[in-house]
Amino acid sequence: MNWMPIARFEYKFSRQSNISVNYSGTPNEPSVTQILPFDMSTNRTSIVIGNANLNPEFSHQLNMRFRKNDFQKGNNFFAFVNAGLTNNKIVSLSKSYFDDLIDYQTGQTNSTLISETRYLNETNDKPFNVSSFYHYGKSLKEKTYNIMLMGGVSYNKNIGYISTEKDDNIGQKNIARNIVFNQGLMFRYNPSENLEINPGVRYQYNHTENSLTNRTTNVSSWTPTLIGSINITPTTIFGADLSKQFNSGYGAGINANPFVINTYVEQKFLKEQRGTIRLQAFDLLNEQTNVSRTVNESMIMDSRTNRLGRYFMLLFTYKFQKFAMGTPQGDDFHGGMRRPRM
Repeated sequence: MNWMPIARFEYKFSRQSNISVNYSGTPNEPSVTQILPFDMSTNRTSIVIGNANLNPEFSHQLNMRFRKNDFQKGNNFFAFVNAGLTNNKIVSLSKSYFDDLIDYQTGQTNSTLISETRYLNETNDKPFNVSSFYHYGKSLKEKTYNIMLMGGVSYNKNIGYISTEKDDNIGQKNIARNIVFNQGLMFRYNPSENLEINPGVRYQYNHTENSLTNRTTNVSSWTPTLIGSINITPTTIFGADLSKQFNSGYGAGINANPFVINTYVEQKFLKEQRGTIRLQAFDLLNEQTNVSRTVNESMIMDSRTNRLGRYFMLLFTYKFQKFAMGTPQGDDFHGGMRRPRM
């Protein structure tokens, strides 16, 4: 029998401001792969063996959210903090060793590097994570100028076991601590319906350290952006979205600093401008590349992904619905700030 406690608290300071706190506890049973006590893989150099004696883990989740909006002035603020802790966590034992394997084509025996994964319950230590985020928006001069500041910090403590011995089913404990810091700033200039300019910049810092190897790694990225649109005529709009990414600290061959340009031309027509034709161009320089880092209890993996490159799209839109009060609710963005037209 599993008990799953749930608790919720909310307090409203006013119609535009409130705070809420939520807690939940969840038991997690081991998967079939984690409990099967034999190898099910077809790759002889990558073995996964489960543990039939595994016990369920129990996770605790706590999140707190706060918001305060002033829609008339176009100001808003919200923030949240999430935290999680796991008892009896199911962790992996990663083994890497050389073993003699027979080559079925030649009949010869060769010394081959084997990667083996097993599973254990961590009973002496408790992995946990904490993440936070905030967003602050302020409008100036009757919403002509808008400033948005956002960011957050996350901390993760992962536990795993590592061994280089074939018959070692305990291994040495490795604690991987990962901190990620994000910060962004965006400015919006919207003097009229005919012009909108949105310059901004984002920064991310990723720090990882491992207790077993005393190895510390750091990666970071800066991303300046510029989004804008202008009405060439009352029914013709031109817009562009530019971003340049500067990455550092990734593994050899992973670093990439793509410059991505997206743009569009939009023409409105028909009665009451209900019809719209838009020609969009994506990644004009054909440089779209994503780099990322994944951290777990026993490994740091850097990856580089080439996404769909340069392409074009033609869209037709027709509006059927009329609104008595003009623009429908939800068209305002972050407390009175108009959504970018990209």
